[in-house]
Amino acid sequence: MNTYTYTPIITESTKNTFFDYINSIKIDSIDFYSVGIANTAQKKFSSITSQLDWQTIFYKKQFGKHDPLTKANLFSRRKIVPFSEVDYIDSSGKEVMRQRRLHGISNGLTFIHKEKQLKYMIMLTTGFSKFDHFTFLKKYYSKLDRLTHDLTKIIENDIHQLFLK
Repeated sequence: MNTYTYTPIITESTKNTFFDYINSIKIDSIDFYSVGIANTAQKKFSSITSQLDWQTIFYKKQFGKHDPLTKANLFSRRKIVPFSEVDYIDSSGKEVMRQRRLHGISNGLTFIHKEKQLKYMIMLTTGFSKFDHFTFLKKYYSKLDRLTHDLTKIIENDIHQLFLK
């Protein structure tokens, strides 16, 4: 498998816009929001999450190299990836998922879309282990389209800084 290099999105204006946006929306059963972007040609990816402790640990421990969700999101051709459908792959992947749960992230969905060499990933996560992604999608489908569009736009200003240096 090709290894991607991970860097968190830390641009102050992006962080402020991201948190202003997610603090203004209410979606039942969603505890945390994340938005990521990958450049498939350069094998780089970056993200910002509303669970800042998790983002810090994810970066410092370089969990991106072993994270089953990251691998599924980067290499899947699907547009929606439920956490419950991702295999842990190995003991390193299992440990990343255990650490994620310790930070209140047990389940969720990733929405993926690709534009040229860029792959955008919007993650909606919950601490509820029995999260029913099918019922959630039926209930919020129309709202989710707008949400994924808005979150994608929030990080677009960082593309140059992240990938075009």
